[in-house]
Amino acid sequence: LHHRVPQVTQAPAMSAAALPGSLDSSCRQQWSLRSAAMPALRAPMPRAWPRPKAQGSRRASLVVRSSPAVAAGPAKDSLNCEIPFKGVVFDMDGTLTVSNIDFVRMRDVTNIPEGDLFTVLERWAERDPSKVKKAMDDILELEADAAATIEAMPGLVPLLFFLRDTGCRVALVTRNTPPSVEKFFELIGEEAASVFEVVLTRHFQYVKPDRRCLLHIADELGLPPADMLMVGDSLEDVECGNAAGTSTCLIRGGGNEPGAKESLAPLGAIASFSVGSLAELQGRLEAEFCQVVEWEDEPTKGRGAPPPGVPFVDALIQSGAVKCASCSYPRLGGAAGGLQASTFEGHNVLHLCCKGAVGFSKLLASSGLQVTASESCEASLRDAGRRGLHTLELPQPSTSENSPVLPKGCLGAAGVYDAIIVFSNEEQLPMRCEADYDEIWRALPLGGTFAIECPDATGRQEELAAALAARGFHVETAELVEDGKFIRLVANKPGMH
Repeated sequence: LHHRVPQVTQAPAMSAAALPGSLDSSCRQQWSLRSAAMPALRAPMPRAWPRPKAQGSRRASLVVRSSPAVAAGPAKDSLNCEIPFKGVVFDMDGTLTVSNIDFVRMRDVTNIPEGDLFTVLERWAERDPSKVKKAMDDILELEADAAATIEAMPGLVPLLFFLRDTGCRVALVTRNTPPSVEKFFELIGEEAASVFEVVLTRHFQYVKPDRRCLLHIADELGLPPADMLMVGDSLEDVECGNAAGTSTCLIRGGGNEPGAKESLAPLGAIASFSVGSLAELQGRLEAEFCQVVEWEDEPTKGRGAPPPGVPFVDALIQSGAVKCASCSYPRLGGAAGGLQASTFEGHNVLHLCCKGAVGFSKLLASSGLQVTASESCEASLRDAGRRGLHTLELPQPSTSENSPVLPKGCLGAAGVYDAIIVFSNEEQLPMRCEADYDEIWRALPLGGTFAIECPDATGRQEELAAALAARGFHVETAELVEDGKFIRLVANKPGMH
């Protein structure tokens, strides 16, 4: 493993152009997955994803001790069985191992009661690097304690040998450390460990829920994401897979933090299907999903759908309107080590008026960008806070149509954001008079980007473009997307930043 993980983590970075483009199906439509046909369970393949050339096996030889606690695998006879996926990517903690990390203690010592730990620490790193360093040291200590008592999840080894013998490619992506993965491989033995062809830990440049980690694995395996399945026990696992264009399987149990409250998964974090155990997953794969899949009587809306706004984010990245860091947590890596750092921390982006679209804010934050979610609605701000995002409370808008929604100074210091983005499923926008455009202009530096995507039921594309031009913005893009149902406008503040 010591030779294997660095080989993977030193792989060349993927360019922004490697990110998927518009998805074949709108993430806003209702996905009905009560079908006997397996393709309906798959997330649509991104149009811009180039099918990589087939590559030979990238398996590396492992020298790890076999464990008497794990039975030897079956003979490698070819099975007369085809499964619906050509590749399966597993999370580790709580998915392949019994979750024994003391997350209650971890949240207590880091003083992070809620929200994704790494997302919060990335936000802290700019102001208090020493605080972040101490928090990461505490996390490392608790992870090491857990690795000493690691247990394999029931059904793990038979599932791995089943996947191997059907010809399915297998990879591992975890936010844990290489030493913890080594302990895991020692536990399951060399033969089972050799099933994993690609292993990514948090030492790799892209860390979940950054979808770039799964796109990297897809490239390494020579598979399109649509032919892959991401299996994990947390919303971040599902969110990552859905955004990358893979199918997703949630191992039920409330996430890898035992005792955590069950919560309704937001759009973009709803799995294609869920199982209660690895044995159940193997059973479903063996059956090739030939029977109608039952969803525990839950609504099927949004199952396997990517987070709202993936095509919009891709368009902004590919055009250079927003620029991402070359790693997922550049500030955290620089402050505490253990994760990759970058001198360029990614653009500072304001998601303006995030009501009903906090998933879009999280998608931006998971793409190597420094993101603030803003809203006047307290519930939306609480939702953003629960996901670890930095928030900005906006004043309650006046009922008067002539008064601004964005009074002067409400967005903070002048030129503080590299980009301001409005993404909404609602027609009402946070601009209803010249003063609102003035405030957006003030908060952007020279060369800054202002981008909008919203419904266009009333044909406002030309009106909005004219309003931006009147304020001095240079309109780069003004188009209708998603069969003419949505406006997409991208403008910049002329000048050099």
